[in-house]
Amino acid sequence: MPLIIATPFDEPQGIRRHELVSLIDVMPTVLELTGLETPGQVHGRSLVPLFTNDAEVEGRTDERVYAETFYPRLHFGWSELQAILEPTHKLIISPEPELYDLLQDPEEQQNLASERAATAEALRREAEELVAQLEENANPADTVTLDQETLQRLAALGYIGNASADADDPDVERANPRDKIEIYNDLLRARRLTVNDEMAEAELLLRGVIAADAGVVDAHQSLGNLLVEQLRYDEAIEAFETALSLRPEDAALVLFLTSTQRKSGRLDEAEKVLLDFIGVLEPGGRRAVQDARLYISLGRIKQARRSYTEAATYFNEALRLNEDAPANNIMAAAHVGLGAVQLASNRLSMAEEHLNLARGFNESIADLHFQRALLFQTRQQPDEAIAAYRRELEISPRNGRAAFNLSVIYRNRGDLVEEERYLRLALEINPQFAGGRLFLARIYLLKNERLDEAVSLVEGALERLESSTARGVPQEVTRQDQVLGHLLLADIYNRLGRNELSNQHARLGLQLRDGTQR
Repeated sequence: MPLIIATPFDEPQGIRRHELVSLIDVMPTVLELTGLETPGQVHGRSLVPLFTNDAEVEGRTDERVYAETFYPRLHFGWSELQAILEPTHKLIISPEPELYDLLQDPEEQQNLASERAATAEALRREAEELVAQLEENANPADTVTLDQETLQRLAALGYIGNASADADDPDVERANPRDKIEIYNDLLRARRLTVNDEMAEAELLLRGVIAADAGVVDAHQSLGNLLVEQLRYDEAIEAFETALSLRPEDAALVLFLTSTQRKSGRLDEAEKVLLDFIGVLEPGGRRAVQDARLYISLGRIKQARRSYTEAATYFNEALRLNEDAPANNIMAAAHVGLGAVQLASNRLSMAEEHLNLARGFNESIADLHFQRALLFQTRQQPDEAIAAYRRELEISPRNGRAAFNLSVIYRNRGDLVEEERYLRLALEINPQFAGGRLFLARIYLLKNERLDEAVSLVEGALERLESSTARGVPQEVTRQDQVLGHLLLADIYNRLGRNELSNQHARLGLQLRDGTQR
């Protein structure tokens, strides 16, 4: 594979060389081009001499290049691939070694590994020596902790995957990636289709990958993310549970699963998964798994239950765990959570303080501007709230709550056009959203049009509210909407001249309302 280098300089141009070079040569090359010194521990050599004359690259004593990819092993449980190249031969080290004569067979069509076993063995030993040299005095790899929203976005693009559960087991017999190339290509195609919103074709490919090799964790995860995008939460949960069974120690998968459970109203299940994963209390009171993201997720569950003191405890624990090596996204998410808790407890100044801290860490973190908008609404600042909700929708276009709350502001202003616009957006994001369905039906009632559709909207909303209560959402959270739903149906049926049904729903609405008052 050629290495092509383009510089902003007038010279050099159009120079071609045939030497073997490596990606480790890119860094010292760029440093020399910019006039900076190359650190002594860097293994690569600058290629700048090759840009101007026929000299050899200074410091290079041989023409051997080593390459490797552990991606198949880490992500799919297949074998890793290693290769060593010299001017005359290339050896691919895999479960079925491949040796090619590059002079006689530059297109690598004839595998000579058996025929030239001695050459293959010599190159294999050279590869081991090169790896030992490259590993000498190497720094450990840095790790980055990503917040849940960033994880999901990167996973959808294929940048985040999950290691196979047996990736570190030296005794496992591993498949040759060459024999699995179609599975890998289908996985890549499915990801591209998902990004392009071609969901049906992507799902078909992913299910085909799983049928061909059920151990590919990335396929189950990608399928789960695809199903979440379509609000098919039950199926997504099943996909994430399968992925987690293949990689039970993966915190990212736990976050994907519990986030989906939370969105579908399965708060009890989500909390149990998180607490089981975190582990039992250790001596001293700290839990076994110290991942700030898990505590943020637990805080959000408690927040959804209106258990604000417990929610604050979890958000503060996330801050504590993240204080030694702070990740901006984690800090921002925890402060957003604390801001939401303080706002729900009507401590407006403290809420504003946490939300401002969150802005300082990451102004584009999900939910930040939604909570700011709620704060502005509480302070009777509707214009500022509108701007904040719109900013939230720029960052998180699928935040249906922001769209719905905008519709509420416009309803309070008597702006039926803008109210309907944002209600439709909320329902485009989530067609089953009960609040959106109820108030769109109300608009139809006010306009005295599409009344049969209004009935369907309200009935669907009431069905959704009933199932939310069954899944553990507190009844007081849903009852007010249920009251509205029945009273709306009473008015709609009255308009349609169906008095018996109108009276029936009026009684149900009043009974629910009176039960709330008691």
